[in-house]
Amino acid sequence: MVDAWLDPSSASPRIVLFADFSRQALYASPAGTREVLRQRLRPANFGLRRNCRNTLKISAETELLTGSFDIRACERQPPGEPVERFFFTDAHDEVRQIGRALQRLRSEGFAPSDIIILGSRRREKTALAGVTSCGGFRIVDREASRSGAEVVYATVHAFKGLESPAVVLMDCQPGTDALGDALLYVGMTRARVRLAMILPEAARDEIAAREQRNLEIQLG
Repeated sequence: MVDAWLDPSSASPRIVLFADFSRQALYASPAGTREVLRQRLRPANFGLRRNCRNTLKISAETELLTGSFDIRACERQPPGEPVERFFFTDAHDEVRQIGRALQRLRSEGFAPSDIIILGSRRREKTALAGVTSCGGFRIVDREASRSGAEVVYATVHAFKGLESPAVVLMDCQPGTDALGDALLYVGMTRARVRLAMILPEAARDEIAAREQRNLEIQLG
């Protein structure tokens, strides 16, 4: 594919590749993947360390829950609204909490096309399987979206590299392995303006411990 971009008349073409190595490997070991890429791209290696996508509050919440401190928020970003957490007890309650999050976004003036629901699994394997409407919006898979009049569901993997004004993130919470944290990081940082997280009650203790630990790291 790279050959197709090259000018045949140029003896020394210059190619610049940009990559975000912060918790971005979703299919393999993040550390191992990062090292392989660095080895192959030598000697060029320049770090882009400013997050210009997320509001300051989304960026801060991502740092607290994932421990990703290598990419810092650009000071010119707006503060934004706090990240909202909706805790559920079972699958039925999970759909209800997703509805609450969507209703909140609707009341704030977000259009269906401004919102995406992201999850770690395909929709038929989540609590939204068979759910065609929620929170006053019609719900469709990303591949089936046509009119922009519905809220789209997509996996975090499929939405990697993209962004949305508002994200409702489900089936992602702080875990015990690097891949889980990578998934959480990518899902949270897709939101530019508003982020709502749908979380199991059982994750409360882990979230509190993670926040405390990462806050202590931030404060040195």
